[in-house]
Amino acid sequence: MIPLADIVFLLYKQKPKQFIIAGDPFQIEPIVKRNEWKDQNIYSLVKLNSFENPSTIPHPYTVVPLSRQYRSIPEIGEVFSNFAYNGMLEHDRNFEKRKDLHLESLGISPLNIIKYPVRKYESIYQVKKLQESPYQIYSALLTVEYIRFLADKISQFNPGTPVSIGVISPYRAQADIMDKLISREKIPEEIKIQAGTIHKFQGDECDIIFVVFNPPKNPSSSKTFLNKMNILNVAVSRARDYLFVIMPDDETDGVEDLIRIRQIESLMKKNGKCSQFLACDLEKLLFGQSDYLENNVFSTGHQDVNVYDLPEKQYEVRAEDDAVDIQLHPSGVKG
Repeated sequence: MIPLADIVFLLYKQKPKQFIIAGDPFQIEPIVKRNEWKDQNIYSLVKLNSFENPSTIPHPYTVVPLSRQYRSIPEIGEVFSNFAYNGMLEHDRNFEKRKDLHLESLGISPLNIIKYPVRKYESIYQVKKLQESPYQIYSALLTVEYIRFLADKISQFNPGTPVSIGVISPYRAQADIMDKLISREKIPEEIKIQAGTIHKFQGDECDIIFVVFNPPKNPSSSKTFLNKMNILNVAVSRARDYLFVIMPDDETDGVEDLIRIRQIESLMKKNGKCSQFLACDLEKLLFGQSDYLENNVFSTGHQDVNVYDLPEKQYEVRAEDDAVDIQLHPSGVKG
């Protein structure tokens, strides 16, 4: 993540006879101050964009590919190996070395896909923005409720076993909403949960990773995070033993433009060890009702004057461009 100008200046000033640069050009690019420097790093300078037959210009530097990954079990590793590295990666951990959390009875596999609805004109299913950062209330609520359920089951099936769960979104607003919601949940003490953006998770890892791909306002834009290979590569390569990808369903407008997400979906299904769930089925599992969230979330905007009575719904969401308030009422409907 070193900006090109910084590393070139260092080499120019020091004029070393020998130097070694180690890193991964297929993870998150450097954060730069000028648009002209975007997508530029030391690898792009020497035209090193593949490790299958690596070469550099104008000088033929020695390139030593480090092709063994030590984090993920092979089922997960093969996904990002084929997504970003032309299938070249070897895997140090085998399936027997994974942390088996005995989740098969819940239909859970090492790879899992959860598809949820996105609708333009329905409140909790809409894509909205908080200070220009996209978010969707439905996927945030569903993810947090499912993680709470899963944490309880893991504690029940594996008493005393420490387990780490990471919840990732490409967008800060979505990540912040889920982080605040998780902080209100009562989670077994041996289960540690952290939520954040993909940028925050670079270099990190968890036993279980939930990647929430909430869509942007304009899915077809090449600038959206969901169409950037490097960012998505970081997201799906954080998991050690279980990976959950939460993505828009097939009825979502513009979902065909999320080419990279569809590619990840295809790679996850390729080895036959992938479970797929629909959001409505998870709601049935969690609440006994397949449309529970739609019926128990009240969503509106902030008014100039707000007078609050007893809660109408279990979740009350008030959203504007610069703030999102979520009130939780476990007792549900008033009265």
